[in-house]
Amino acid sequence: MLFHGTGDTVVPYATSAEFARDRPDKVTLVTVEGASHTGAWNADPDAYGKELAAFLAQHT
Repeated sequence: MLFHGTGDTVVPYATSAEFARDRPDKVTLVTVEGASHTGAWNADPDAYGKELAAFLAQHT
């Protein structure tokens, strides 16, 4: 599971998008509009928590 912000200036968002596109069997990408590097949780903690909980419920 990847949370990646479209405003990331450290690691290009396109890198994660390509990885998720190439490996949909292994990668779940959550796009966080405008979030900076490591800023996905800060952008919307409730949405982040819901996405993470749903992923864990499905994979544990």
